[in-house]
Amino acid sequence: MSEPRAVNVFVAYDLREAAVRAQELCEQVDAANSTPLQLKLWHFDDILSPATHHAATADAEISKIVLIAWTQPEGIPASIIGWLEAWARSRAVTDAILAALPLETPTTPADFDSLTLALLQRIALENKLPFVDSRSHDLGLTLEDFSDELRLREQTLTPTLEHILTTAHYEPHGHWGIND
Repeated sequence: MSEPRAVNVFVAYDLREAAVRAQELCEQVDAANSTPLQLKLWHFDDILSPATHHAATADAEISKIVLIAWTQPEGIPASIIGWLEAWARSRAVTDAILAALPLETPTTPADFDSLTLALLQRIALENKLPFVDSRSHDLGLTLEDFSDELRLREQTLTPTLEHILTTAHYEPHGHWGIND
């Protein structure tokens, strides 16, 4: 039996503390999961540097998970948000996941984290990416659990959907339209 194929995880971070937290989290997931994780750690400055920008982008393009970790109370720089938008539009892995790992401290202003999380959620939504926030969802979920959760949601028959399916629908008028 062959070894399971490693899942590439691209970690973008602002300070060393954020990188260490992301690495520890990935080690916990790796230990609890049958699928090994292959981490690529990139500092925000290196992602934006002309000398290393292409290498960072290449690593992100082949990653299943792009994890953004930050410790600064002001959140993620606008230049990293722009880079993430470009990555999300041109990513090679169509079922990639965008994840957020903000530093939680009593002195961190909630407004900054909320704004940063809202920006990341918008990027995920606009580009049809699953979004995982460490404060509202457990980043330690295994990849299989995440896939199972998506399958369960896709098979759920909500009351709204049930109503649509059981209600009689009448054909629209033959001459209804914008040019009529």
